[in-house]
Amino acid sequence: MATVEQHLLYLSLPLYGHVYPTLNFAEELVRRGHRVTYGASESFSAEVERSGARLLVYPDEMADNATFAGMGEVTTAKATLMGMRFVEQSLLLIDELGEALEGDRPALILADPMMFDAAMVLARRWQVPVVITHLHFAYDDNVDWRQARLEQAFPGLDDPELIELGGRLAKAKAAHGLGEDESASTRELALCFLPPSFHPDREKLAPNHQIVGPAVEGRSYVGDWQPPSDGKPVLLISLGSMVKQDKDFTRLCVDAFGELDWHVVLTLGGEAEGAGREYPPNFEVRSWVPMRSVLAHASVCLNNGGMGAIMNSVRQGTPMLLAPELIDHHATTAQAVRTGVARTIDLARTTAAQLRQAVLDVAADERMRAAVSALRAEIVAMDGAVRAADLVEERLRELAALSEIGSTALGVAMARAQESLRPDRLFEDRLAAEFVRASGAWQAQRFEEDATVVSSAMGDYLALRTKLFDDYLFGAAEAGCRQVVVVAAGLDSRAYRLPWPEGTRVYEVDRADVLGVKESVLARTGAAPLCQRVVVTADLREDWARSLLDSGFDPRLPSAWLLEGLVVYLSEQDTDRLLAGISELSAPGSRIAIEALTRDMLLTEPTRQLLATGQDDTLAMLVSLWRNESTTEPTRWLTVHGWQAHTRELADLAAEHARPMPPTFDPQYPHTCRVALLFGQR
Repeated sequence: MATVEQHLLYLSLPLYGHVYPTLNFAEELVRRGHRVTYGASESFSAEVERSGARLLVYPDEMADNATFAGMGEVTTAKATLMGMRFVEQSLLLIDELGEALEGDRPALILADPMMFDAAMVLARRWQVPVVITHLHFAYDDNVDWRQARLEQAFPGLDDPELIELGGRLAKAKAAHGLGEDESASTRELALCFLPPSFHPDREKLAPNHQIVGPAVEGRSYVGDWQPPSDGKPVLLISLGSMVKQDKDFTRLCVDAFGELDWHVVLTLGGEAEGAGREYPPNFEVRSWVPMRSVLAHASVCLNNGGMGAIMNSVRQGTPMLLAPELIDHHATTAQAVRTGVARTIDLARTTAAQLRQAVLDVAADERMRAAVSALRAEIVAMDGAVRAADLVEERLRELAALSEIGSTALGVAMARAQESLRPDRLFEDRLAAEFVRASGAWQAQRFEEDATVVSSAMGDYLALRTKLFDDYLFGAAEAGCRQVVVVAAGLDSRAYRLPWPEGTRVYEVDRADVLGVKESVLARTGAAPLCQRVVVTADLREDWARSLLDSGFDPRLPSAWLLEGLVVYLSEQDTDRLLAGISELSAPGSRIAIEALTRDMLLTEPTRQLLATGQDDTLAMLVSLWRNESTTEPTRWLTVHGWQAHTRELADLAAEHARPMPPTFDPQYPHTCRVALLFGQR
């Protein structure tokens, strides 16, 4: 199924290690025909333009909190506080960001973890989903390394600036109705741009996390660079933005490699080339270099353990000597050493001779080259940007399919999600909220105990109906009907939430498009059924019975059938054919429950009069879907096929559960609708 061109928004953390890999991802999305708006600082305008995306310029207050310029010595504590100020500014300036896209809202937002809170504010405003992109080790409610990192950076967590800034950030989040940690608790698709073997604890991450591999293919890291023609080995030294603040490091490099018969490429992290210093003739000193182009010829890469540098070095088959400084770099370095693709060195305790020998040892380490080769093969096979784009397009198709399923199915899921939040709930349907979230249409609402998810005169009716049919199905299974068939199952989740007796098989029958999108959402949640769940792809207008039989249904055994929210959309003739087919498959002892609704039951006199005026297109569209024009008393629907039939009164059901009679069906009001809750047994 092709994906229609969509407008996508990516909100980045505007630092090179975060922008370059995600621009490769954006470039792949553009190549597929999507329009991508890429949020970043003005300083990245050339790179964004080269990717084919359109730049959304961050305000200066945000950009100024995403740079190491003027910071002096860069420490993890300083970098952490800088990041917190960046997040705060993104929330304070969210209206400015949103106004730039108000006339061209995206279908989906992708966001760096540092921009996830801002993305959620826009997503709820625009009612679209947010996909998080992890370039570092991913985290969620199950796996979270951030607190330990924070405690390392701020022992005791009593730093006054940390406390003050944390309070301001919490206030900014609360002002937008955000939870304390949205990025960890999201159940939306999460893309992890690392190879699986490099990601610790990946098996503990929630199922919504997809390990796609690094996005190193693209134009971000590539440029014009060629090695000297003398064929000497190349050493790339790149410590990112921090190196320009560290004169001792550059002096150490000169002393270590000035007389080595290698070509040394030294990057200055953005500082002007040369900067008044003198370098040996075998040194090529640059402000920045096209990393992939240099690494393609390098024998060793000496860097600080940044994730981007590690992934690009491995992709080009270059072993590494890592000199980590920040806590994040120590974590990535430790993983690189564990996987055998790098060695580590402490520059503060290293002499020039020791550094030179360390580089030579890495260059001569055949075991390390083999480890690099193995991880490189994994990265190449995954093709991170392509895999990530595939998943985004799959999510877009899922959104489209959920839209086509229609507002009725999502409305029922919304009502069930709402009921599940009540302290006096009649049932708990956790998956209902997942289906609603997946639709994107209700991203603006939070599913908390005091949330009002949807306001409808039908609200209590749908809850009461669900409870009634829950009890019916469980009771039928307890009585020996271990085959349960949910006809036109849609987004029903009873297979996952009812305490089914051992040996129960629940058959969910519906169209391929409906079940396909349902399976996609279920896979992301990691939910496990509490019975033997069998998915049956079938169109009720065709030979659905053959599909059911082919799926293992045994007509010799008693079965329980459910037709909920269905027959009003079938013609009288189609309904009768369906019931005839069910009856043929139902052994003695079988049971059936039907929500019996027809046009005659729903079309009240005021509704008919309003339709006659032609002034309500929405109502006319809805009524056009009600195809069942039967005026036969509903119990006759079953008795003609050999069932014993009876109905349950909605008023009795409401009284049983201490709920008010749903106004739509309350006979004490004039011109209300009717419904027959129909049951049968053979």
